Amino acid sequence: MKKSIGTLGRAASAISKVINYDFCPSFNPYVYWLKQPIGWVVCAAISSLMIGLFLGPQGFVLMWSFIALLAIGFVWPWISMKAISCELVFESKNGLEGEETVAQLKVKNIFPIAMYGLTVEGSFLQEIVKEDDWVAIGLEKVSGWSVSTYTWKLIPRKRGQLPATEPTVTTAFPFGIIKRSKKVVVQNKVVIWPGCSSLEGRPSAFSSQLAPDEIPDAKPGKDGEMIGVREFRQGDSFRHVHWAKTAQNNRFVVKEFQSCCRESVHVTLDLSYPSHLGTGVQSSFEWSIRTAASICKQLDSYQYLIDLDCIGLPRTIEPSTSNKNGIEELLDFLALLPEMENLQPKEKVSREKAVIKFRSSAKLKYLICTDRSAFHSEVAKDVKKIRIDSEQFQTEFDVASHLDAEEQQALVLSSPETASSELSEGWKSQYSYGI
Repeated sequence: MKKSIGTLGRAASAISKVINYDFCPSFNPYVYWLKQPIGWVVCAAISSLMIGLFLGPQGFVLMWSFIALLAIGFVWPWISMKAISCELVFESKNGLEGEETVAQLKVKNIFPIAMYGLTVEGSFLQEIVKEDDWVAIGLEKVSGWSVSTYTWKLIPRKRGQLPATEPTVTTAFPFGIIKRSKKVVVQNKVVIWPGCSSLEGRPSAFSSQLAPDEIPDAKPGKDGEMIGVREFRQGDSFRHVHWAKTAQNNRFVVKEFQSCCRESVHVTLDLSYPSHLGTGVQSSFEWSIRTAASICKQLDSYQYLIDLDCIGLPRTIEPSTSNKNGIEELLDFLALLPEMENLQPKEKVSREKAVIKFRSSAKLKYLICTDRSAFHSEVAKDVKKIRIDSEQFQTEFDVASHLDAEEQQALVLSSPETASSELSEGWKSQYSYGI
C-alpha cells in the first residue's frame, strides 16, 4: 500500500513538472500581457471581430462594447490622477520603533464627481521580513469638490526615516486595465528611533558632589542650588515639587536645580559586518544599536557628556557623534545608520585580538560588541562590556566562540527575545547603584 502511494506521488510530481515547464522562455516578454486584464479584453475584442466578420453582425456590437470598456479603463485612471492631490502630515518629528505614530492624509478632489478605488502605496518601516515592508492603504471614496482628511495610525517596526520611500497615490479603477499613480506630498518626515530598554539607576562613576576642579553649571540638572521652577515632567521626583507654585497654578510645578559640570563617557559600538549574525529587525546588528540607544539615553538623563564611536561603517558615513546638542541628535544618528545588508561584507572573519583606544579623559567607558568581534576579549579592565551572544540570532552559527573567565563577567544579551530584560536587569545589578 505504501509503495503504491509513493508511486502515485512521484507520478503526480512528474506530471506537475511537465505541465508547469516553460518550453519557450524566449516568448515570455511577448505573452505576459495576456495575464493582465488588458490582455483578456483585447482577446475578447478580437474574438468579437471574428464573430462579426464570419458569423453575424452581433459580433460587431460586442467588439465595440469591449473597445469602449478599454477606452474607459485607460481614460478614467488618468482623469482621477488629474482630479486629486494628496498630502501626508505626521503629528510628531520623532517616534520610537514599536510605538504608534499618527499621520493625517489629506486628499483634495477638484472634480464634482466622487473618486473611487484610490490606494496610497509606499514603504513605511513595516518590515518583519523584507517582503512585508511595502504598504498599500485603500481609500473607499473621495467626495467631489471636497478635501477629505483621514487619520492614519501606524506602528513602525524598525528604525529609520518615515516614510522610507516617497509614497504614491494610485488607481486602476474601474476595470484594472491600467494603473496610474501620482506622488504624495510629504510635509514632514519622522525619524524613528531605535527601541530603548527601560534602565533604572545611575552609573557608579557618577558623583552628585562637585570635584575640586569642577564648578557649578548654569544648565538645569539634579544637583546644586535651585535656579528656578518648571512644569512637572514624567520621571520627576515628587520630593522636588514646589507646592506653593503648584497650588497657585493648579498644576504640578517642580524646582529646577543646577547641574554639575558634565562628566564624560565614551561608548564604542561595533557595527562591522563580520561581527553580526541574523537578518532584519531581530539581528544582532539591530540589537547592538538598540543597546547603545538605551545606554546613551540613560546616561544623558544624568547629564553625562557622551561620545559615541561606531566601528565598521563605510567611509562615506560619519562614524561618531555626541549629545552636546541634546540626546535627540544622538538618537537621530543611531536611527539613520545604514542597515546591516547595506554594509560591505568580508569573506573571512578575523578572530585576532585587537585593542580599542578609548579616550583616557572619559570616566566611564563602554564597549558594545558581539562574541564574533575581533576585539571582544582584549580590552582594558576599566571598560564595561555589553556582549551580544550572536548564536541565538540565526539558525546556523559558523564561528566558535571561546570566552575566558574575565569575559564571562560581561553583561551578556543571549537572544532577541530576552535581550531587553537582560539589559535592564544587568544594568541595574552591575552598572548602577541605587535608583
